[in-house]
Amino acid sequence: MKRIGIRELKQRASEILREVRDKGASYEVTYRGEVIANLAPAQRQESSLTIEEWNAACDRLAAQIDAATLPEYRNVSSVDLIRYDRDRLDHVLGLPFVPDEKNPGN
Repeated sequence: MKRIGIRELKQRASEILREVRDKGASYEVTYRGEVIANLAPAQRQESSLTIEEWNAACDRLAAQIDAATLPEYRNVSSVDLIRYDRDRLDHVLGLPFVPDEKNPGN
């Protein structure tokens, strides 16, 4: 593991972080010669669910949404209800409209 002083890290932050991201480099960050932190690539967390478990969890969530839906909205899909609530909340909070990249009409 390489060592780098805090002053050098501040001066070369973009370069060092690119090296960590692209090459998996790790650094011990020092202050006055004493190691104060470790800089290393983030651990990517893999899902421990199988496809079948994921699908079952999605089915349970859909059933919960359907059970909580008012009778007059039962013929509307859960996806449409969530989009409607999200858009309404964005409007109430004054957030700008950001189109869905996968569904430009939404």
